[in-house]
Amino acid sequence: MHMPQLFGDATEQADSREYGSGGDEKLTNMNLFYNLKRVLPILGIAGMAILPACEKEPIEPEPQTEPVVQKHDTTLWFYFENYDAITPEKVNEKLSDPAVANVYLTVEGAGFTRGGSVYMAALRNKKLEPAINVDSTRVFGRGDFILYPGQIHPEDSLWLVSKGWTIKHKQR
Repeated sequence: MHMPQLFGDATEQADSREYGSGGDEKLTNMNLFYNLKRVLPILGIAGMAILPACEKEPIEPEPQTEPVVQKHDTTLWFYFENYDAITPEKVNEKLSDPAVANVYLTVEGAGFTRGGSVYMAALRNKKLEPAINVDSTRVFGRGDFILYPGQIHPEDSLWLVSKGWTIKHKQR
């Protein structure tokens, strides 16, 4: 049985034609150019997908950093005729701790009614002001001075309030 030739007729027709000099090369170049036009974009897309994966640097672990210290506030308590806790040395000792954000000098008790205006001025100038001046951005007053009306000079009263204390008046 005779098998039909699939490409025989086209080959015979191409051989029977005369293309002039270099005709066969031109036909082959055209087919090659057509094939390259279709294959090159596909190769380019595949190469772009593979190329960045090859150039990546290995991922290095992050360097270990020191843990962040959670800062907190500290309170130093004082009361009438007991000012040992609010010396500049003790305030400085508390501020030197890196975990301390602020120091509060907190008044406790209502015994300040026993002192007069001279006593309150001395308390401000000799005890409270030196303790606050250790670091006035991190040392504050807190609490209530309970005093009789007129027991404190207005400038001392304003200074105490500006540093964070409150002044409450007690009726005689």
